[in-house]
Amino acid sequence: MDSFRVLHYDILLAVLRYCDRSTLCALIGVNRSLYEGAAISLLREPVVIRELGTKLAAVIQFISADNGRRLPYIRNLQIEVLWLSTTSEDPLHIHVEGMKNLRRLTLRHPEVLLSRHPQLASAFAALEGVEEFAAIYAGQLTCTMLRSMRSRLRRVWLDGNTSLKALPDPVEMLSQMLPSLEQLECGALWIHTPSVALYPIFPNMRKFHIEGIRSPITSRYADACPGLTHLSIVSPENDILQGIVQTARPDPHSHNIGPRPT
Repeated sequence: MDSFRVLHYDILLAVLRYCDRSTLCALIGVNRSLYEGAAISLLREPVVIRELGTKLAAVIQFISADNGRRLPYIRNLQIEVLWLSTTSEDPLHIHVEGMKNLRRLTLRHPEVLLSRHPQLASAFAALEGVEEFAAIYAGQLTCTMLRSMRSRLRRVWLDGNTSLKALPDPVEMLSQMLPSLEQLECGALWIHTPSVALYPIFPNMRKFHIEGIRSPITSRYADACPGLTHLSIVSPENDILQGIVQTARPDPHSHNIGPRPT
């Protein structure tokens, strides 16, 4: 009978991996064992922080329960709020260190968030396993954090804010990621002027899309990323260039750059 119960429990835990969020939430209240299994399954989905007050405190309490044993299960963290509660006795930044398996980080209002909670920038920068980073309404504080990140990012999505302050050249800014970076996309609000310095070589870059650049020199990007399979540039002057490498092997002389058909 005891072995049957163990088998029955193992089957339930296996089933939890395929349950939707509503079913997991219902199972959480059944018993302690199922609670932990369902909690881990929930944390495999994106953890989204979008509300303040008691709900924010509840989220932090949930992910940090049992002395932080759940934190390594978090792989995708999205923070959409402008700030976190400064009155909380359990601030988020002290738990980021435990998110050792975090692979994707999304910040929707990073400038406001990092200005009010500078400890978060240091905590995120200290992580070593993040592979994908997305920032919307980003600016100088985001750039500072990116420059100091220990993680070797593979994919980066950036978009600026409505500030008139010029942003840095993203290619130069991410030069420490050159061994790992495979995809870089910058939105229309990432207004910047290209760096005059020589770009380093990004050997693994495959997709490059950039907007907001003044007077782009397409060949510089092609030379810096010899393995590109897709190159798209949109300048504020409404110039649109798009290139696709048609050959199976990277060829720095065949990027086929030209105006995009209308």
